[in-house]
Amino acid sequence: MTAAETIRTVRALNGLTRTQLAHMADVSPSTVTRIEAGQLDPTYSMWEKLLNAAGYRAGVTIESVADICAVAAAREMLTGASFELPETGPWRERWQRAGLSGARFVPEIALQAAAASPLRSRPGMRTATYDRSWQQIVRDFRANHVQYAMSGLNAAEGGDRWSGSTSPVIYVENVSKAFEVASLTTPSPGEQVLTILPFDEVSRRGVWRDAADFSWVDRIQALIDSYGGPGRMADNADAIAERIGRELAA
Repeated sequence: MTAAETIRTVRALNGLTRTQLAHMADVSPSTVTRIEAGQLDPTYSMWEKLLNAAGYRAGVTIESVADICAVAAAREMLTGASFELPETGPWRERWQRAGLSGARFVPEIALQAAAASPLRSRPGMRTATYDRSWQQIVRDFRANHVQYAMSGLNAAEGGDRWSGSTSPVIYVENVSKAFEVASLTTPSPGEQVLTILPFDEVSRRGVWRDAADFSWVDRIQALIDSYGGPGRMADNADAIAERIGRELAA
C-alpha cells in the first residue's frame, strides 16, 4: 500500500477530513492533500506522525497504537470525568485541534478512541463461542464470585438486560477463571463469539449495578468499546451515539 493509499485508508476508517487529520498531526492541511494526491512522498517520520495522530502505527500492516489512554481521554472529554493520567493530554489536544470538542456531545471522539484502542488490541482479550445467552453466562460468573461488567451495545443503551446481543462484550476480574466457571470454549472460524476482557484502570471506573443485580460499565466506555468491537457493532453504535447525544441535549 502506498503512502497516499495508507493515509486515505486511515482517514476513511476514522471518518476524518484531510483538514482534521492535519490538525490532529499538527501539520499543514496542504501536506495531507499533496500526500494523498501522490504529489509528495512523505518522510518516514511524517508518515508515522500522521498515522499516530489517528491512532495507528506503522508495521507490516497498519496497526492500532493500542493505547487505553485514548479511551480515558475520550471519557474525560465526553463526560467530564478525570482519570488523572498525564498520557491523556496529547489525545485531548489533537482532538481539540481537529475541532472535535465543545459543549455538545461529539460521537466522533468515541470513534477516534476506538481506533486507537480497539477490543482486539487490548491485553488479555479472548473470544469464546457464544452458544447461549449472555444472561446465562454472567449468572455463572455471579454464582462463582467472578466480578464482571457488561459492555458493548447493551451497556451503551444504558443497561439493556432484556435483549440479546450478537457480539456480547464482558469485562471480568480473571479471564481464565471466567472461562472455567462458565465452560467457555475457543470459537471455530465462522462461529458467533463473545469477547472477554480483563478490567483495566479505565474500564473499571464507573461500573454500576441495576435493580436485577446485573453489572455494567459506564455508558460512554461501552459506546467506545462498541465502535472498536467485532462485526457490525460499529454500525449499530452510530445509532446509539445519536440517541445519547439527543438525551444529553434535552
